Amino acid sequence: FSSYNLYLGLGDYYMITIDGISAGSTSISSTSSRAIVDTGTSVLLGPRKTINSLLTALNIKSDCSNLDTLEDINIKIGSKNFNIPASIYVLKTTLLGRDFCEPLVQGALTSEYILGDTFIRAWYTVFDHGAKQV
Repeated sequence: FSSYNLYLGLGDYYMITIDGISAGSTSISSTSSRAIVDTGTSVLLGPRKTINSLLTALNIKSDCSNLDTLEDINIKIGSKNFNIPASIYVLKTTLLGRDFCEPLVQGALTSEYILGDTFIRAWYTVFDHGAKQV
């Protein structure tokens, strides 16, 4: 069990520091950034340039033809890597007998990340406001 200190100076967000993000073994960013762990956000959201690079490296096919071979997304927090498998970060839907896949990862005009349900579904998360840890 690991816990990570929160930064509550920007409101009552459960904000931590992430130290990198990768697609499998391909490093996308090793820059430390703040990240909010948020149950109210459905996706993994981050800086547009970094997320675009991540999605390019993952190369998710819209017809789901490579779903079973997609790399995990790895988020480094402290000295640990937290992997998110494609079964969690890709939404697969079927319409009229055809499969469609789309990432539950989005870029935005921000320098920070929101680790929403895409992260929380992969990792048991405890929000400890009293101890200021997540």
